Amino acid sequence: MNEYPEHDKLKEVSQLSNEIGTFLDWMQHDHNVSFCTYIEGYEDDFGDWLPSGFYPARKRIEEWLALYFEIDLEKIADEKDAMLEEIRRNN
Repeated sequence: MNEYPEHDKLKEVSQLSNEIGTFLDWMQHDHNVSFCTYIEGYEDDFGDWLPSGFYPARKRIEEWLALYFEIDLEKIADEKDAMLEEIRRNN
């Protein structure tokens, strides 16, 4: 088993993920498309009632892609740290 399984998963989907990411970026920047999510009304941290409706999505494209391809970005970061530590030990 590889030491960096999340990176292996990422490598398997990287080409398709990059293509989708490029398309989504093009939609946002070249055609002013905004990604929104529907949220049921709720009371915020300040006690104000926010009505149900569409609100801007609070995720970056990278986060949506990771969610879709079931890539854990925290594990990716941990594996990167482990890779750097291994490089330091070997130098």
